[in-house]
Amino acid sequence: MKLLRRPIYVRTDRRGNPLSIGLNGRFQRIVWRGRSFRIRGGWWEREVFREYFQVETEGGILCEIYHDLIGGRWYLERIYD
Repeated sequence: MKLLRRPIYVRTDRRGNPLSIGLNGRFQRIVWRGRSFRIRGGWWEREVFREYFQVETEGGILCEIYHDLIGGRWYLERIYD
């Protein structure tokens, strides 16, 4: 498992669910989406509100991405080996 936390581009449906992610210079369609969960907190530092998704791309990449619900950006959190 590689922890990355790097910004990525994500195409979503109208409900905000990820449909494809920009990896390795091109968009890859998401073929499987596992559980999703939200975290909120950060009163002791800066506010955090994120929605995480476990996904697999058409290229066979299994990863976890999250949407920063405060800033609006998407991030690649980790890639599983």
